[in-house]
Amino acid sequence: MVLFAGLRGVSSGQNELKAGNAYRSSLLSRTGAVAFASLLSFAQLHSGAALAWGNLGHRIVGNVATELAEEGSLFWGSNSEAVREFSNTPDVSWKNGPGASTEKPTHWFQVDFYSPQNGQLPSFFKVYAEVLKRYNEQTVTKNGTATWRVEQFYLQALKNLRSSQYIEALQLAGAMSHYIGDLSQPLHVTVNYDGQLTNQKGIHKFFETTNLEAVSAAEIETEVVARAKELMKDPEFRKSFDQDLMHAMMQATARSSVYVTKVLSLDKQGGRSGRSADAMREIAVDRLADGAATYAMILSRLWRDGGQVDNDKELSPSQPKWLAPDYSNSSSLVANGNPGRARAALFTLGGVTVRSDAAASNQEFADCQ
Repeated sequence: MVLFAGLRGVSSGQNELKAGNAYRSSLLSRTGAVAFASLLSFAQLHSGAALAWGNLGHRIVGNVATELAEEGSLFWGSNSEAVREFSNTPDVSWKNGPGASTEKPTHWFQVDFYSPQNGQLPSFFKVYAEVLKRYNEQTVTKNGTATWRVEQFYLQALKNLRSSQYIEALQLAGAMSHYIGDLSQPLHVTVNYDGQLTNQKGIHKFFETTNLEAVSAAEIETEVVARAKELMKDPEFRKSFDQDLMHAMMQATARSSVYVTKVLSLDKQGGRSGRSADAMREIAVDRLADGAATYAMILSRLWRDGGQVDNDKELSPSQPKWLAPDYSNSSSLVANGNPGRARAALFTLGGVTVRSDAAASNQEFADCQ
């Protein structure tokens, strides 16, 4: 029985990655669109809680990455269960804790608000303080801060690792996987996070939850492993990690944004069953594979930057404590670029032109999760 009919995600994803300039050109055909939400029920741990990519998706990203990390592989492999567990901590605990209103916007980054035509951003977006020189803080928060959240956790985990605080480093690295996974989800990188701007409400939950539940968790993970391994061999994919961490995060966001219009078009043209549903499932599995491969590359970088000698010591860490968003240490090098102006952008979505300021509030976005 063919469980993943329709698109063959690895090949289509690789073609876009290998296309070089053609890949960047393909982004020009993309205009705003889709959402961020929950994927699968979290009943195994906290019944009734709905999460982005769900318990299953985030655990798969964490588990596959610890298997594929090329540096520190013994350490990450020995502590894969902790990584899987902590990959859901931001959803399970932090979004329901005292800092929930501050935590929630760290789970998305609506790149098409800033770059409605191609998903590519000028390099000043690497540094949070530089972005605040062009856009007010309310606007930046509303459109999400997931990329800088990854950097915050990475820098703190690196500090812990260099101080031989392995438990603390593991806690933060595990939780960091959640935000990397979020950025691999096309519905986390668009103002049209639930098809609410194109009369496609509910696509969010269908894409992340309902449609994936039609296939067993084991079969999904098997596909993710295979596709992530292929990505790890792809020179164009690996090239996106040659520069600083924030460059890698911006490239990961751009890769994800390519699929926004694809998901919406499939839903618009084929509905939520049959071959259209199969094709959307292919995209979801592809994106989970990208998240896992991206996280594996970053785990390797973290181990290398930490100057550690690999070891297979299994640790017993408790749940990580919440870190309030703090991007004051964002310190990537900034290249000259055209900052543009902070203004409402126009998006053409399904033939309808809408303003980016029609996007919903943080709370509405978070409720969709």
